[in-house]
Amino acid sequence: MVSTEKLAPGSIVGIFFEKEQSMQTDKTDSASATPEQLAMLTGEFALALAKAKPSAALMQHLLRSRVATRKMIIAALSTQGRISHTIDPRLVQCQKLWEKLGVVLDCMDNLVMPEIPSGWRGIAIIPPLTNEALLALCKKHFPIWSKRDGLDNILREQNRPRCTYVVVHRGGMEPDKEHRNKSHDDAVNEGLYFLTLKERICIELLHFIKTGKHFDVKGTMTVTSSLTMGGDAFNVYWSSHIQTFIVDGCRTVTSYSTNGLRQAVFFGLKPYR
Repeated sequence: MVSTEKLAPGSIVGIFFEKEQSMQTDKTDSASATPEQLAMLTGEFALALAKAKPSAALMQHLLRSRVATRKMIIAALSTQGRISHTIDPRLVQCQKLWEKLGVVLDCMDNLVMPEIPSGWRGIAIIPPLTNEALLALCKKHFPIWSKRDGLDNILREQNRPRCTYVVVHRGGMEPDKEHRNKSHDDAVNEGLYFLTLKERICIELLHFIKTGKHFDVKGTMTVTSSLTMGGDAFNVYWSSHIQTFIVDGCRTVTSYSTNGLRQAVFFGLKPYR
């Protein structure tokens, strides 16, 4: 059995595990962690772990735990001076916007910032709220209209984490220029990731709270990757004519020259569920 004292003087790693794990200390305590061990701890701190060069014994102890979370591991290693974990200031700003909306995010240490392509500026934290709950928040701040019932009944959409996560999207006030005049089916056939209905509502809320303005004013719609139970694509936009946030639907093959979609990136999942 290995005690926490053998891992590092004053370490608190041991308190995060139900029981200590056995290992061969004569060969592993001084050896560097293997690439396979490092690969198992994916996420935003994997590179930091690799740079810190923790021992194989410590990595084995962490990886065998069934109860340690990423947050716990980061905290444990940080107390040993091995890595420092700071939250991206853009995420902190986004957290404060959600707080203004009455949504408390208590999982900031667990969020993973995806790699952001050059020129992409839209960043949003997506909480585990339903589409209907998000629209209820919208109603408190600006008019909305939708003739679609049961917005949480989604036939199909691109796969996303079920917990709070970060999404980065392309485009400014209007849809991506590169992807205008593209339908839902066009985007799917090209293998593009693009915003779900929930993500589109979230970025509208956050943008309005931050600036008092809306997305997609000139174009008449932004197509989402979510499909209604009837098989239509959701289209979402701000109508400057009636000053209302519109959530409607269209055929998956529908496209217009001024309309399009917002390409997105997030932390590693396969496209569809």
